[in-house]
Amino acid sequence: MSINLLRNSKVYFSTNVETSDGVDIDGKAFSIGDLKFSGHTATTTREIQVLDDLSFSQTTAVETIGVNETGATPLRGQRTFNTALNPVDFNFTTYMRPGRESTGGSIITFSATYNSLPVRTSGTDAEYQSEAALTGFGPNTVIVASAPTGGTAPTFVPVFKNSGNDAGKLVGLRLGYPGTGFAATNQVTVSVIDPDTGTTGETSAWEITVDTATSSSQKLVDCEESVLWNAMFSATAINVDGTSAWNPAGSTSSTAPALLKLDNSAVHQLQRFSLIVVFDTNTFILHDCSLNTATIDFGIDAIASIQWSGQARKVERVKSPTITEASGVYSFSGTTDKTLGGTAVSWGGSFKPKITTAPFISNKLSTVELVSKIGSYSDTTPYAGEPNSNDVVKYAMPLTGGSITLTNNITYLTPAYMGSINQPVTYFTGSRSITGSLTAYLRSGTISMNSGSGGASEHRYSAGLFSDLVNKITTDSDPEFYLELSIGGMNANTKVQLEMPGVVLTIPTVNAEQVITTTVNFTAQGTESNAFDITKNNEIRIKYFAA
Repeated sequence: MSINLLRNSKVYFSTNVETSDGVDIDGKAFSIGDLKFSGHTATTTREIQVLDDLSFSQTTAVETIGVNETGATPLRGQRTFNTALNPVDFNFTTYMRPGRESTGGSIITFSATYNSLPVRTSGTDAEYQSEAALTGFGPNTVIVASAPTGGTAPTFVPVFKNSGNDAGKLVGLRLGYPGTGFAATNQVTVSVIDPDTGTTGETSAWEITVDTATSSSQKLVDCEESVLWNAMFSATAINVDGTSAWNPAGSTSSTAPALLKLDNSAVHQLQRFSLIVVFDTNTFILHDCSLNTATIDFGIDAIASIQWSGQARKVERVKSPTITEASGVYSFSGTTDKTLGGTAVSWGGSFKPKITTAPFISNKLSTVELVSKIGSYSDTTPYAGEPNSNDVVKYAMPLTGGSITLTNNITYLTPAYMGSINQPVTYFTGSRSITGSLTAYLRSGTISMNSGSGGASEHRYSAGLFSDLVNKITTDSDPEFYLELSIGGMNANTKVQLEMPGVVLTIPTVNAEQVITTTVNFTAQGTESNAFDITKNNEIRIKYFAA
């Protein structure tokens, strides 16, 4: 007999799941989102390092029927029925560890053009501009690029005109992902296709010659939790075409960040994934998972981390896989104690291993800035989105604690048949919520602090924020602020920046402690043109920077 130890546990995130419901030849049903035991790849499955707070459980809904009557000898018995299995609840914590990918491609800058189209280059964003030659291509334009031998293809994002008679038509290309394996004089064939018409002139191919390719030391910013962030706010896998929540595009330079954005989070159901939890000889599969909340805690004596919680449709115990590493490839093998179609199910495929070289971030170095107007975003530049008009007031909040929670408000649907134990069938997202609290000492006075594109400026401490909010309490029902948190420090090379252009603050509370503190609660809002807009999916940007 063997026992299983938490310290030996491993957790794997996998999008290698069933894409439809079905029944095998033995009549056993499988459902969309169920894990596939074989066919894993480093793209679909990766190991996630978690802390020792890992837990998961599935409870049973119970209905108890009792009798209650009068008389000298009343009946007082009861019957209990299991009516349903509730969704599996799970939670775990990961550290925030931005780093550079162990393998990455070269950054490409282009020089040659097709049909003498003028070229405009700006770092990694090379745009080919010629409205006369390109305006026949509409908003459904497809762009496909070739790859060098042994390498991967670059990805281009279409650039559309915003106004005028040709608004919505293609006017250029922007390099999204640079590809790998390029050297000087290599050529990339870029095919531009408009599937709406397919008529003459709607398909074109450009030959672009690579002029230079930078050192391969320029690598993408990466972190293990990127797949978790993406699954929480997107229905698609991580990509570079702008439809995923985690956006690696543009992160090939030494300064630009990897980016989490909520632009594509307006969906009823999120990316399908399962969790593989290996406990020594026993492995538990959490099938068809969803992430409900992510909480970032600002405890000043802690390492920056994220607490994740979510649900799964069902849990299954199987025999653990054999995990091996050979020539840098990490693989699953072995046979489970499960059968489908009368044959044993085997583990198979490879996975991306855990990242052990990325640095940790200390919360004690973090900074917080509040600005008294709604700001904007700059996805590639840190601190460029804060409002810089002359009438803004800026506040510095040296933290003693606080947290921010991102929530999907997910609800599961479970049938209610009599005489059976019902199981969850699916889920739907609710309203998106981003809330938090900041606690700091109640300090008076000001400090000169660098921020944004305006350089150093005067910032009021927390007592000034308290006074300004209280003075407007009868006239301002939704105090508008730009909020920026730099986890790890504003000037650090490795940090995580949380940027919220529009937040509503509550009146701060004063906490009577040995050293008086104040706590302010906030809620992030969607914004458009320096105003709150409930229809927008842009409450927050989270940027990962790595040296």
